[in-house]
Amino acid sequence: MFRSTAEGETGHAHGHLEYLEQTGDPATGLPIGETSQNLQAAIAGETHEYTDMYPGMSKTARDEGFDEIADWFETLAKAERSHANRFQKALDTLDG
Repeated sequence: MFRSTAEGETGHAHGHLEYLEQTGDPATGLPIGETSQNLQAAIAGETHEYTDMYPGMSKTARDEGFDEIADWFETLAKAERSHANRFQKALDTLDG
């Protein structure tokens, strides 16, 4: 049951990817397809997550008294920054 459901979900993911290849990344507006374009979109997405999304979520959690959750969001922001840096390094090497 779980395997067949997972296989169905994989099919959905491929359908989503085909759509995104035609329309581009909805979060960044950047095209999807070539490696350099994919890296640029990934950098933009990860940068949004570590500069805006997770810090905002952390602030809200802390303001509402959920310090442990705020700390978790701050940890996630650090991970996203690392991802952005990794993608940037790959892009720099590719463009090298």
